Amino acid sequence: MIKKLPTHKLEVGMFIHGFEKGWLDHPFLKGSFEIRSKKEIQKIQHAGIHWVLVNTGKGRIRDPNQSSPLKVEDQHTFSEEIQTAEQLFNKAKSQVDSLFENMKMGVTPNIHHIKSLVLELSDSIFRNADALLFLTQVEGKSGDLYQHSINVSILMGVFAKCLGIDPPLLRELMLGGLLHDVGIVSIPKEVLNKPDYLSEPEYLLIKQHVELGKLALEEIGELPEASKLVVLEHHERLDGSGYPKGIGKFEISFYGRMAAIVDVYDAVTSDRTYRKKIRPGMVLRKMMDDGGKELDRDLLREFIKCVGVFPIGSMVELSDGHIAYVQEKVTNPTQPIVRVFRHKRSKDKLESRVIDLEKENLSIIDFAAISTYL
Repeated sequence: MIKKLPTHKLEVGMFIHGFEKGWLDHPFLKGSFEIRSKKEIQKIQHAGIHWVLVNTGKGRIRDPNQSSPLKVEDQHTFSEEIQTAEQLFNKAKSQVDSLFENMKMGVTPNIHHIKSLVLELSDSIFRNADALLFLTQVEGKSGDLYQHSINVSILMGVFAKCLGIDPPLLRELMLGGLLHDVGIVSIPKEVLNKPDYLSEPEYLLIKQHVELGKLALEEIGELPEASKLVVLEHHERLDGSGYPKGIGKFEISFYGRMAAIVDVYDAVTSDRTYRKKIRPGMVLRKMMDDGGKELDRDLLREFIKCVGVFPIGSMVELSDGHIAYVQEKVTNPTQPIVRVFRHKRSKDKLESRVIDLEKENLSIIDFAAISTYL
């Protein structure tokens, strides 16, 4: 498990997974290593570093008591969790809509209400991550920028869970995801909703939303460092081509690298006023083709393993001609559980039913074109 630990609690033999900020902010050649001496601990502390990420499953000093945040009996199947997840998803849409609209009018949001929502969403992720992940794809692809914030929060939580990040830090990342585009409220609607590609001046205006978000965070109050870095760095790129600061791979934090992947994935798999959404599988392939130029390739591999070969919520064509949504991951990543809703040769929708492809001896032959079947 990856935990955020204050540096005064470091011990020789612990394994440093990474530092909250970029490579230039610490005095070591590597970002991950086992602490070999007290001098290394002193070196970290003298550099003004107050927190580090520790992998409790590596190094000579391990945490023998590390376990899942929930007991097995507290974890749910997809069917058991989906109704609760839908209620939470709708609650999140209502609260985030109110949050952003109030901020437009200059009303400072209650950070405790936001954290309470994040806690509920994270609890659902720990019970069964596939339920909320499914809803981000099936219910949350309208292109609404507020909806995008909810999706990014959920995806950050699911990604963090897959990486083994401990619950308190996971929630800080989800909080950052929920607020990552808070600066958008200060951008004129006619620019945000323009049904064509932006002009250069309009794009420059859009890019200001990160700095505007920074100012908004100051109004909200004290936030964890991890949450702030998600907001400030989700548009930074390893090759320095991002914004607002144009920092490169040695300066972007671990959290910023995670957020960049999640933000791109959800944005491109959602409708926008100027283009239609692209299928998740195709998006993941394109992101990998980037070759580590803009996005952290190692983290991207972990993200792809997390969301699956056929991501939850993807529309697929089955070997028997039926069209279905991927609903739940199983042991075999190529034969997930799906929900069938029509046949490719028929215009009529069928009464939906759930199928375990492995048990039915069926396979996915390709992703289905969303525009063809909806």
